[in-house]
Amino acid sequence: MPKYIDAARKAHPGFDDLPYQQQAAIATRVYMRGPAVNKDEKAKGAQAWVQLHEAIFKRDTLAVVAALKNYEAVHKDSAKPSSTQGRARANTALALEGHMSTQETGVVPRSPIG
Repeated sequence: MPKYIDAARKAHPGFDDLPYQQQAAIATRVYMRGPAVNKDEKAKGAQAWVQLHEAIFKRDTLAVVAALKNYEAVHKDSAKPSSTQGRARANTALALEGHMSTQETGVVPRSPIG
């Protein structure tokens, strides 16, 4: 997984400033999709990927949760909906946990992954 963490870090400025739970969810997303962000892409989920990229850049933990939530719908019609949609749900739950950790203290807990 370290190569996906590094890829996420390089592709998404602000990655290191997010809670470690969100970093893990994003690294999993990079593993599933790849790191590239192309706003002109027509592929399924491209809009959600751009939304996620922008949320990371803004260090907006709630927007990260919302962007990852969009992937649940993207994977609804997948050839393997049970596995990909389940992974998308798990990423959303992990990202929400990270968001909630910042709400309790007002500080992003420092426990960098990778």
